[in-house]
Amino acid sequence: MKSRTGAFLSSCIRMAPALLLGFAAASAQAATGGDPLRLLLTLETGPYAFKTSAVARAAAGGFALAYQEIQGSQVGIFVRLFDPSGNPLGGTVQADDGRDGGAYSPAIAMSTGGAFVVAWLDNTTNSVYARRFSAAGSPEGGVLTVNASTKASVSYLSLATDPAGDFVVAWDDSLVQNNYYIYLGGCTVPGICLPVGYTRTLTDVYLRRYDGSGIPGAQVTIDSGETLVEAETVLGTGTLSQVDQPTVAMDPGGDYAIAWQAVNEIGIGVEPSGGEAGTATAIRLQRFNAQGTALEKPLKVDSEIRLPGATRLLDDVTHPVLAAATDSYALLWVHQESALYLRQFGSETTVSGTVTTVPSDPGCGLPSQADLTSNAVGDLVVIWGCPPFTSIIDAQRYSGGTTLGPVLNVFVSPNDNTVRPSNATVANDAAGNFVVTWTQDTLGTDGNFTGQLVGQLFAGP
Repeated sequence: MKSRTGAFLSSCIRMAPALLLGFAAASAQAATGGDPLRLLLTLETGPYAFKTSAVARAAAGGFALAYQEIQGSQVGIFVRLFDPSGNPLGGTVQADDGRDGGAYSPAIAMSTGGAFVVAWLDNTTNSVYARRFSAAGSPEGGVLTVNASTKASVSYLSLATDPAGDFVVAWDDSLVQNNYYIYLGGCTVPGICLPVGYTRTLTDVYLRRYDGSGIPGAQVTIDSGETLVEAETVLGTGTLSQVDQPTVAMDPGGDYAIAWQAVNEIGIGVEPSGGEAGTATAIRLQRFNAQGTALEKPLKVDSEIRLPGATRLLDDVTHPVLAAATDSYALLWVHQESALYLRQFGSETTVSGTVTTVPSDPGCGLPSQADLTSNAVGDLVVIWGCPPFTSIIDAQRYSGGTTLGPVLNVFVSPNDNTVRPSNATVANDAAGNFVVTWTQDTLGTDGNFTGQLVGQLFAGP
């Protein structure tokens, strides 16, 4: 994409055109919380003005929103602060400096005191960038280049911080290999072995830790399965051949964990009846102490799931999301053939806790675009979208591993395709109050869609 020019490039701080704040009737929830406060943030700058966004919240309830804004060929990453009631604090700040013009996929993480970090990807230079901000929303230092090297195409960014302001950035980087092939173990059975001339995308996961002053540690490679998982087989024959979709979380003491999707592309899915070759996936986890020392080898944290009456294992787990509390973690992932799954476990070097199914709204199809948040005491909120066009956004609260109340309908769009919500994210505060934000395209009377940023506040448990 082209670099932004003129005032759009040179202006670091500008005021948002409009903020609409309203109240929705509180739904009949138990005293444990879940009562909604509707917040609409609308920036009417043209069709499809907002593509991706992320939200983070401080312990006291203030929150920050980071988002990608597009005006024609000009692209930027912006942030804005809000108080606990959703009122804006100051203007909108541009996090990137317009350096490359290809900024996208922002991530944001906030310390308990309100200082925060914004990270984003750039598809012009295949770079990962980050920038630190004070609790008042002022930039602290310049833009940091996070990745020390690149293979071809960065993607799937994740970011986490602790109360001291230390933060961890994770991303994946992929390289397309044309005419790639190996026959595993001399396998030559048609329909089981990969064909000659197979093209695959080889992706690795990287992680880098920074201290509270923005000083980086070394870039760590979470490499291919042959290196870190010691050629372990997953749901069939063969070895893990790529890893991607990283997610990171830091606990209040500065320890952190990374989870990712591990993909086996060779000879997968072989069932007693013959099966077929293809791709199987698993969710892996590795924990680190505050000094960056790995506490274990990567562990498999999802369970093999077989639907009633099915003849093969469901092997399409994807999009993990990790959250941290004091001395514990929670991991959410999507199973594209069944449901959302959640697992909570401690900070010890084994994986405990059982895999549970997130309750589903009967009106929701297979869930997508899921997100997870946790505060220090382990109050969890899971959100997800329901197709088509993520027309329904739902939420489920947890405390102590137990669901709190029924599934909440955060947003239900009309059935006429005039409102298209997407990219929902969630963050909670020390009391368990949470905010859900998403991007939204709304059809206007002129027949064009206008981009919006939309959010809704909820009372905690």
